[in-house]
Amino acid sequence: HVLKKKGGNKYTIFLDIKNLTSSDSGIYKCTLSNEIGTAVANIVLKVAGDKANLEQLDRIAPAFEKPKITKDLKQKTIKIECRCKGKLEPKIIWKKDKIEIKDKLNKYKI
Repeated sequence: HVLKKKGGNKYTIFLDIKNLTSSDSGIYKCTLSNEIGTAVANIVLKVAGDKANLEQLDRIAPAFEKPKITKDLKQKTIKIECRCKGKLEPKIIWKKDKIEIKDKLNKYKI
């Protein structure tokens, strides 16, 4: 995964999805946890044809900022960026439709 420490107790987490197709539509979930607790952010991604219509659900955990999505339609990629706060570095889990996502060449970069 890509975890960038932003100084102090702030972190930025990214999920890049490459070769975007309609099969990438689904509910993406970023789960962060440490010894103190857990925070979750949900993102609904709808891909129709070559265009990505991005709809975001309300954040569930107060430790998250609103997820940010960056599109590159020429490359058919998106980047989902989640920012959070925590005193201890969090463990990060990305899921799509309740299934954990792992790094995959030419598809996911976590």
